Amino acid sequence: MLAEIKTDPRLCAIPVVVLTTSADPGDFTASYTAHANAYITKPRDLTDLSRIVLGIYRFFGETARVPGPAPAAEHDGDGGVSPPDDPDKVPGPRPVRLLLWQPFTAATVAPLRHALTARLAAAGLTGDAAFDFVAAVHELVTNAVRHGGGHGRLELSLQERTLICSISDHGRGASGLPAGPPPNDRPGGRGLYLARQLTGALLIDQRGDGVTATVTVELPAAG
Repeated sequence: MLAEIKTDPRLCAIPVVVLTTSADPGDFTASYTAHANAYITKPRDLTDLSRIVLGIYRFFGETARVPGPAPAAEHDGDGGVSPPDDPDKVPGPRPVRLLLWQPFTAATVAPLRHALTARLAAAGLTGDAAFDFVAAVHELVTNAVRHGGGHGRLELSLQERTLICSISDHGRGASGLPAGPPPNDRPGGRGLYLARQLTGALLIDQRGDGVTATVTVELPAAG
């Protein structure tokens, strides 16, 4: 069905998220080869599942611009068009605050990691949650250097209480990158797998000129 959607001119621009119980690397690779926008293995815990679904909604429903029908206009008594009274009805993403925008190469991976850690701490993410998130982003940055032409760009933003980190490169596409853990006797090749394991979700946008990988994390509730 995914292949049919992505080859249908009427439907191909619609984002598709594969939410499944399968953790098989073959299914992971096949989904991205068929141009899925994300592949997520459902956790057993309902709270974790709710967090992942919320992250998907916020990314595709509020942050990213995706194709969709224009909202119906409301006409006033004079025959003119009035904007919606409710700001939530206005199309487009919610306000997003950019925290870090940084190009990188192999020589700047370490400084970038330190800068990311500092921005996360300033935003209120510390401890184990910050460590896991930084580790996931580091894997994606390293992956971009190795497979994405030796350089890329990191963008960290904050939308409400969700931190969003996107790593863009000019690589060969997600279908050519290792999806699951390679054999134990093979060095490397674990970047995407580790990023997905550390964050619970990994969104990949396959552009014509490269790949953008996005991970998100929720800030802890104010105590």
